[in-house]
Amino acid sequence: MFLLVNFSAWSQNGNVGGKVTFNDKEHAFGATVMVMGTQKYVVVDNEGRFEIKGLPYGAHTLEVSSAEAHTKTMNIVL
Repeated sequence: MFLLVNFSAWSQNGNVGGKVTFNDKEHAFGATVMVMGTQKYVVVDNEGRFEIKGLPYGAHTLEVSSAEAHTKTMNIVL
């Protein structure tokens, strides 16, 4: 599973979004992206895209899981 992430920030909170694909470049439709230590998560859309809004600035760990692939984690900083 591959995760491409981008960030945007306008106020005291930021957003994180990106695209999730499997190794064969197929969109990871239905995968979940969760911010560890919070209750924030999203389900990846049919184009493999996701966006999580309203994250406080600082370090976060994203966990991407899918029934079709191993769970992956990624550390980010907003």
